[in-house]
Amino acid sequence: MVIIKITESQLRSAILNVLNERKAFGYAGGGDEYYTREEDVREIFDMLGGQLNGKVVYCPCDNPKISMFYKILKEKYQDFGLRGLFATWIDGKAAYYNGRSESIKDITSGRFQDNGYFFDVSDVIVTNPPFSDGQPSQLFNMVHSRGKEYIMVADRALTQLQNMFQYVRDGSLRTLDKRMGKYNGENGESKGAPSAVYTNMKRDVSEFTTGVKYNPNIHKKFDNLDAIDCGDDFNMIPDDYYGWIAVSSNGGGFLRKLNDEQFEVYPKLVRPMMNGKPKKRMLIRRKKQ
Repeated sequence: MVIIKITESQLRSAILNVLNERKAFGYAGGGDEYYTREEDVREIFDMLGGQLNGKVVYCPCDNPKISMFYKILKEKYQDFGLRGLFATWIDGKAAYYNGRSESIKDITSGRFQDNGYFFDVSDVIVTNPPFSDGQPSQLFNMVHSRGKEYIMVADRALTQLQNMFQYVRDGSLRTLDKRMGKYNGENGESKGAPSAVYTNMKRDVSEFTTGVKYNPNIHKKFDNLDAIDCGDDFNMIPDDYYGWIAVSSNGGGFLRKLNDEQFEVYPKLVRPMMNGKPKKRMLIRRKKQ
């Protein structure tokens, strides 16, 4: 066996290179060139397309030649009753479709951060933004500050950020009961990136039941918080417990099942201790009927 010695400065340099590579290619792995699949987009619009009637839609990260969001919105323009369809993309271009003709023009910047005008003149924002450099949260803040409706595909960890969880608390950020994980790569290959569909539009959510009864031997209480832990397995939420219940705030987890008429949400994420170890959780409490 050959032992290779490495200095501390070389180790730091190697770590920095890895971090820079992650930053450059998107923290979901494999780059930021992810394209939402046609079957997923159609399913999303099956759930929410009926709420687009009479509205102008803006796709801020969507090349019309590639984006299935734009393509299907254009195809379904009359069916959805759209009033207008915009798209901008990183090449510094903008497209507009009015149901009869499409125009494409050069713009100063293709970055959505620089195109507040299109947000302002639109009613609904629909896109799958780049996952790197905090761009999903930047996009969401632009949407929220303007009071727009939105449908956005983003990393599941988005709602594990305290500054994003405030929107879960106030009800303006919810997820569709749909799993997202496979995308088309730039060259047609399949890419994986566990994610969720975030929206503030009306969702059809059934009453959530598990058939599980509270058991103190299974539903452990925290060392420093009067709440029981269900962790990542929301299917272990007891149907007969009315105290605080801790679950993961991951966008692909319980948030898909959250029924606002059935549960209240604690105002912020918490870090309670379990056997001396901290856990990052959201707290929910069943409303008494």
